[in-house]
Parts: sequence; C-alpha cells; structure tokens
Amino acid sequence: MSDLRYVSGTGGVVLELDGPSAFAGAAEGIRGREWSYELGVHKIGSVRRQAREVQADVLVVGYACADEMRRVLDRDVAMETPGRLEFRGWSQRAYAVAMTPSEIVAGHVKQTLTLVLLDGCWTRLVTREYRPRTAAGGYGWLDLPTDFPADLGPSLPTSDVTVDCPVRPNVRLVIYGPCVNPYVIVGSNRYAVNRTIADGERIEIDGRDKTIVQVMADGTRVSRFSDGVRTGGEGGGSYIFERLPVSQYQISVSWDNSFGFDLCWYEEEGEPPWSLY
Repeated sequence: MSDLRYVSGTGGVVLELDGPSAFAGAAEGIRGREWSYELGVHKIGSVRRQAREVQADVLVVGYACADEMRRVLDRDVAMETPGRLEFRGWSQRAYAVAMTPSEIVAGHVKQTLTLVLLDGCWTRLVTREYRPRTAAGGYGWLDLPTDFPADLGPSLPTSDVTVDCPVRPNVRLVIYGPCVNPYVIVGSNRYAVNRTIADGERIEIDGRDKTIVQVMADGTRVSRFSDGVRTGGEGGGSYIFERLPVSQYQISVSWDNSFGFDLCWYEEEGEPPWSLY
C-alpha cells in the first residue's frame, strides 16, 4: 500500500509507513470490511460497524526509527488519545496496541503491528463552501409606477448539493461570524444554533462526535453543546446532528445570507477504495 501513514493523536507526529524508514507493503490486514449483527428469524438485526483488531507487517529501517515508532504509538495508547491512519485522503482513528518483532537483521527490524481500528469504516471529509451573496448592480433599472411599502431585494440564496454515498453521512458545519442564531436548511432538516458569533469567530458542529464548539478570535475553544437545536430528535426536521440525506440528485441548501459557512460531510467506506491503488 502506498501513501500510508499514522498521525499521532498526541502531538501530531507523522509516522510514514511507506518509506523511507518504514515499509508496510500492501498492508493487507487493514483492508477488508466487517459488519456486526445479530441473527434473527430469516433476518439480521442490530447491524452496525464496530471497532476491530487487525495486523500488518512493517519493516523498520534502523533502530532509531523503531524507537520513535514505539514512543509515539505507546504515548497515544497510554493517554487514550487515538491516532489516525491515513491513505490517499481516507482515514480512520486507530491505536497501535502491540508490535511483535519477527526478524532482526543489520539494524532492520521486521515487526507485526497490531492495530485497533476504532471507527469500523474509513472516512473522507468532503467540503462545500457557501458565502453571503450581494445583488450586483442593485435594482435601479426598476421604475414601477406604484410605490410599495417595502423595498424590493434579492430572494434568499439557495444552492444545491449532491451527496452520493453508500450510507447517510455524518454532517459537519462550520459557521463564520458575525451572525446571530444562524441556521442552515439542507433538504428537509434545519440545522440551527442559538448563539451569537462575533466577527473573527466561528462555530463548529460535528455530527460524528456530537460536538458543538465555538472558536473565539484568540483560538480558545468553548463547548456550546446546549445551544444546538434538537427539536424532535433524529428525523424531526430540526435536529442539529441529523445525517445528510443520500441522493444521486441535487439536494437544496438555503440560509438567510447573513453569514458564510462550510457544509461538510464524512463520506464512509468499509475499506479504502480499490481504485486508489
């Protein structure tokens, strides 16, 4: 497997597993997919993806590299802060819970790496940017014979997005200030936060981790979990962590045009796509 790396959850150290000092080869162990389920009468139930343990052989060139890998991987496990396996844009949270040497020759160490893949699937974050729109040129060309009690202006902006995934993906919204009580409507669901966001601040809503965090101008991160609207729960039409609808056709996106935001989603696959090889 090419372009495979482990990114530490404690410090962000990157361990390259495709050279120049470590080689995982095809890393067959991290491929494949598996569902957890319960058997019923002519059916299965409780279908879900769970964490699973896999193994991969890694050839490490040099004892110094082997020491660095040991320290980085052990630190993540000891601090219970998972790292991230990455492969060509796809990733999965993981722990490396064991390394078992099988061959030591001239400073080269061949080891079997035991990994716990936590998410049960590989994800890729897809992002679409939306920014406030302004009416170009105004409406000076309109000279109606009758005055109206309100000014004419552009309609609220709408856009479309295609979410073509195997399963409904978790949403991630990043809303940029300044704005007050912002909301975004995607399909039939309204994602709303009852919070004022100042200029230079943003609020991050993550449906996968079920978090709502306001990032202040100085970088301070403050939880705003209670400010997310969850009326009706999943499928209720105004649930802040609602998964996005899946469709090969376009889905409407609308907002009040007073702020900019990024609409993101975690595309899921049971294993890294074979077409990437």
